[in-house]
Parts: sequence; C-alpha cells; structure tokens
Amino acid sequence: MIGSLSIIDLDFISNNAKRSWAYWATVRGRDQITLHAAPLFPKVVLASSLFDKVPVILTSATMSNSGNFSFFAGRVGVKEYDSVVVGSPFDYINKTMIIVPDDAPEPNSPGFNGYTAEKLEEITMYTGGRMLVLFTSFDAMNQVARSFQKYCSEVGYHLLVQYPGCNREELIQQLKNEPRTIVFGSSSFWTGVDVAGEALTTVVIPRLPFPHPDDPLIKAQIELLEKANRSSFFDYMFPKMIFKLKQGFGRLNRSVHCQGAVIILDNRMRTKRYKGLIIKSLPKCQYSSTVSDLVNILPV
Repeated sequence: MIGSLSIIDLDFISNNAKRSWAYWATVRGRDQITLHAAPLFPKVVLASSLFDKVPVILTSATMSNSGNFSFFAGRVGVKEYDSVVVGSPFDYINKTMIIVPDDAPEPNSPGFNGYTAEKLEEITMYTGGRMLVLFTSFDAMNQVARSFQKYCSEVGYHLLVQYPGCNREELIQQLKNEPRTIVFGSSSFWTGVDVAGEALTTVVIPRLPFPHPDDPLIKAQIELLEKANRSSFFDYMFPKMIFKLKQGFGRLNRSVHCQGAVIILDNRMRTKRYKGLIIKSLPKCQYSSTVSDLVNILPV
C-alpha cells in the first residue's frame, strides 16, 4: 500500500529526472511503503525561489564556520552577500569550561555506552543534577539510560529521557523547577532548549554530532561530492558536525548569568588531527581533561 500521494507527486518521484534531488523508499511492516524525494542541497530550492527575488537578512549564532559564512552561503545558494560576525556578550573565559576527559575509549568501541553511564555518575557527584545530556542516536541514549537509571533511583535524581512524541517543554520545565533533574535528549534537544541561570549548569555531549552516513539524503550528498573529487569529510561531514556541536554547546549559555561546563566524552577531541579546528570553532573557554575540575567552574 502506498499512502496519500497525488499523481503529480508519484510521477515526480518515479521519474527520477532531477539529478539535484535524492529519491528513496522506506518500508514498514508488510504493506506500508513511503516514497521520498528531497533536494540534495537547500540551494536547489532557496536560490531561485527566495534569494533571487527579495532581499533577505539571516541571523544566527551558528551560521559562521571559522569566522566566515562560505559553507552556509554555499549550502543555501547565496552568491553575493555582506556579512558581519558580532561578538558575544557572554563571559566564556571566566564562566564556561570545556572538559574532555582523558580516559575516554573510542566512541565506536563496544564499551563506550557503559563508560558514558559511569562517567555521568561521576559528573553528578559534582553537579547534583541540573544537567542536559545530548545524544546523537536514540539507541545509544536508551542504552545509557537503562544503565544510569538504577544509580539515579538510588541517589534521588530525576532522570527524564526523550521518547518519540514526548512533550519536550514538559521535560525542560521540570529541569527548570527541580534542581536534581537530568534530561537525556536527542535530535530536537540540540536546539531550542532555553534554560537560563543555575537551573542548567552542565551539558554533556557523549559523541561528536557527525551526520549519519547511512541516512539516504546524506549518502546521496556524499556521493555527489566524491564524484566531484571533493572531500566528503572536510567539505560536508565536518562542517555539518561543527554547526550542530555549536548548537549543543549553546544550550549552556542562555544569559549573562549562566555558568558551568560543557563536557565532551568523544576522544576524537584529543586524538584526531582536526581537534584544533573543533576547539577554534567554539568560544574561547577554560579547558580541562579532568571531570573533578568542575569544582572550579560550577556556581557556588
């Protein structure tokens, strides 16, 4: 069974004529097939239908990459533009610490989820809750939650885990109101979560948020770049990761009164040759490889 597709939609997808689009199908159960078509890059739609027609002002805290907008402009189809990077009002150097523990295993190793649960226990000894943990997959999040839940029950923490269809605002409201709360989130929790002040003092990012290469749209974009003899990693995967990492990092600092730490458990922050590019892309903060240094940054 194919759902509510119009004849025009079905003809567009089945024709597969536009090479600047990706086409794929997903199957659920025995009788539900969903056909998809999506532009490989936003510029396929935005350049002609928006930017070529009217003046546009775009603002965001995460549009620039290494101080310029070339990656974003290329993605959305802006050829000529004026730009400005405005400094932040936040006192990152005195009020924010980036911690990358030096004992982390490889993020794809079998024991990484167990390590994450154990490290979260250590972190909560200093934070007492008030924590948001941002995952890159629901499977990893649920595995860590199952291991971490027993500890939270024993010591009296409220562990709230995102689930499909949940009301995100209810989880965030409990984080604001109850200090001994820890929220596990994926996907939408990387953006739009606004918890200012001492209600949120620690953001934990287990894995760097690289795009999933098995996603059909991302796979098609990678193939297109490689056919053009470009680096799919440095021209696409890495910049995309940086944008999302900056968004996750931004969950900590929502006002000038915020203070705390962003803890990244991914050892690629220490071992890969691009580690310096990652640090350069984030605000200049205090830096540590030891979780116990939380005592030097958390609000009293």
